[in-house]
This record gives sequence, C-alpha cells and structure tokens, in this order.
Amino acid sequence: MVLVVLMVLTASTATSSRTGRPLGPALELSVEPLEPLVLLGGSVQLNCSLGCPTGTVQWRGLDTNLGGVVFSGGHSILRVTDATIAAEGTRICQGTCGGRHFQRAVALRVYSLPQALQLSAEPAVLVPGRPATLHCVAQRVYPPVGLELAWYRGPRLLRQADVDVEETEEGLFDVQDTLLLPAHEVAAGDEIRCQLTLTVQREMFTRAAAHGGSVLAVTKQPTTTSSRPPSTAPVTTGSPSTATWAAPTQSIAATTAQATSPRESAPVATQARAAATSTPPAQSAAAQEGSTGALGAGPRCSLRVWSLPPNGTQGQALRIECRARCGGRDVPVRWLRTPVALSQYWQEAAGGTGAALSVERAEPQHQGHYECVALGHAAPVGSLELALSPDPLSANPAVVTGTTVSLLGLIVSAVTSRFLWRRLKSQYDLS
Repeated sequence: MVLVVLMVLTASTATSSRTGRPLGPALELSVEPLEPLVLLGGSVQLNCSLGCPTGTVQWRGLDTNLGGVVFSGGHSILRVTDATIAAEGTRICQGTCGGRHFQRAVALRVYSLPQALQLSAEPAVLVPGRPATLHCVAQRVYPPVGLELAWYRGPRLLRQADVDVEETEEGLFDVQDTLLLPAHEVAAGDEIRCQLTLTVQREMFTRAAAHGGSVLAVTKQPTTTSSRPPSTAPVTTGSPSTATWAAPTQSIAATTAQATSPRESAPVATQARAAATSTPPAQSAAAQEGSTGALGAGPRCSLRVWSLPPNGTQGQALRIECRARCGGRDVPVRWLRTPVALSQYWQEAAGGTGAALSVERAEPQHQGHYECVALGHAAPVGSLELALSPDPLSANPAVVTGTTVSLLGLIVSAVTSRFLWRRLKSQYDLS
C-alpha cells in the first residue's frame, strides 16, 4: 500500500514538473491596477503575473507599444508613457501554463484637468443692488462625461449648471458657464464660487475659483468618501508651487497653492481661507428655499442607443444610432466607446440631437459595448451591448451542405436528362 502511494506521488510530481503547474491553489492571472487611470501626459505601469514558473505572460491590445513591454518568465509589465487620448482603451493580458490558457482585460482611462479655472465678473467689483454677470471657464478637460459645474454663494448652492462644452482640435474639451445675478441677489461681501467636478471611474477631481474670497481649490478624493465639495482643511503632500489667479476685482487676493506637476496623476493643492468653514452637501443646499430658487438647473437629457437591424447579422449592413432628448433643444452627441476605432465606421450626424455609425459589412469585431454622451448636459451615458447573429447562409454547415447538394443534384439531373434526350432522339431518327 505504501508503495502504491509513493508511486502516485512520484507520478504527480513528474507531471507537475513537465507541465509547470504548481501543486498549490488554482492558477489565475493577476493584473494590477484593475482600473488604471492616468493623467494626460503622465505615465502608468500595468503589471500582469501568473504563478507558473515555466509559464508565459504577455500584453496584447490594439495600440500596445511593444517597446514599452517587459517580459520576465511569468511576469509582464506594460509601461504607458506620455499618455495621450489615443492611449485610452482596453489592454489584454494573456498567459499560458502547461497547455492551459488564461486571459484578463483592463480598461485604461485618461483624464485631463486644468490647474485652475478662469473666473471673470462684470462689473469687476460686485455692487449691492446692481446686477452682475460671472463667467467660468475650464480648458483642456477630458473626458466630457462625468462633469459637473456648480455655483455657490459661500457654502450655499446657487445653481447646478448645464455647461456648454466645446471640443478642441486635440480631442479635449473647453467647458464654460455663465451665472447671471439679478440686482436683488447681489449683497456686500458675497463670495461667489465656481466649482468643476470630474468623476472618472472611482476617482473625483475638483477645481474651484471664487470671486470675493480664496481663488483656487484643487482636490482629489475617492467618490466613496463624500458627495460634498472639498473641505477647507489644508493638505500638505507634494512639493509646493505657486498658482495665482488674478480676477478683475479688488477683493481677490493671490492664493498660494500646493500642486503636483501636470504629469503626476494625483494633483493636490491647499486652499487658504480667512475662516475655515465646512461646506454642506450640494443636495441639502439645493433643497433650501430662498431668493436664489430662480437659478435652478435646466432640464436633464436622456439618451437612447439602438442598432438597425435590431439584431445585427454578420456579413450584412449595420447601423448604430444614439439620440438625445433634452427638452426639445438641439445638443451635440459624441461617441465615448466603441469595440473598434471610430475610423472603421462611417460616421454621420442624425439630426441635431444624434450621431450614427454604420458599416457595409458587419464583422465579429464590431460587436461589443457602445457608449455615447450628450455634450454639456446632465445626462447618463447611453450604452448598447451588441451581439451579432451569424449569417444563416454562411455560418450553418447544414444549410451550406444542403444547398451544395441541391445544386449538384440539379446539375446532375440536367446533364442526365440531356443525355437521355439526345439518345432517344438519335434512336428515333435512325428508325
């Protein structure tokens, strides 16, 4: 009995050494980070490993730069440097071990935000009893989805803006909004703040500029911590640098901000205030009644995405359309995500509130996840999960075989009939 057990153990060890599979827990690919996020122009490193000494691991993707991949046995590192918008997309790690195959995919996201907002006012100094106009601009923002711009009077929310978004030649976006204050809304000592928030995956980035108080607030925080605007507690990480903003008013003072370089993925800055106050959540402030109720947000948009035909078929024409409904207003629509590059589709505008993609011949690579968004409007992302049906005439072996046999049968029947007819005709002529 002991001899049998030893033989089994020896065979198992030999098999393990031949296949390279460990005798421990089940094998799986490990990818870090699972949700990679990188600042425009910054760098990120994707690590993929497989607990198999004799295994192989490699990164694959549509735009994977082979020069940025390092292999080492069961480990592979993909380095993305000087990230651009084109670097955004899916990266796939594949591994093999003893004849077994493994695969994990991660979606690399790129974001961009300015170090400060541009805030101007007319008149330059707010005068009680006189109407005022404030204009807030954020340049080179990406992505356009997940953006929120709000106006505050001190800690109180005035308006959740329906921002105007304009795409630049670089594929980035300029965001702007204007706040009109009637004469009875302007009071002495008011601090009016413009605050832009960008949410990407699980991260939240905020920029703010104020007229009548501190002028720059830059924070980065997980969305799970709080839904309120950034607090006034100073942050003391990173190397200090000076970021000043000069507004056309005498009540604005330059602010010393603590911020990382544009290439670092976690910009942080201090916010200096004369009196530290805690800002209540936007939801609570919006619910307050008062003279600012007339500054409420405009109607929200809804998005609908569909394909024609509803269930696309491989080898046939396909059209995917996204349309926005924003209370009867015309708004531009942009595609955020497609299974393959947008250059592989025929793109067209569908009226003033939609966009469409089409191909003459749908292929397997055209199926997958589609996302679109209405630019500059508060709307959820429209999405469609497309699965193509196989061509019944080309993908079904039984149909193909039956059709081929039928054609061959017709040909044989025609040849045989002609042969018999000619034979009978020759016999009739001889008789």
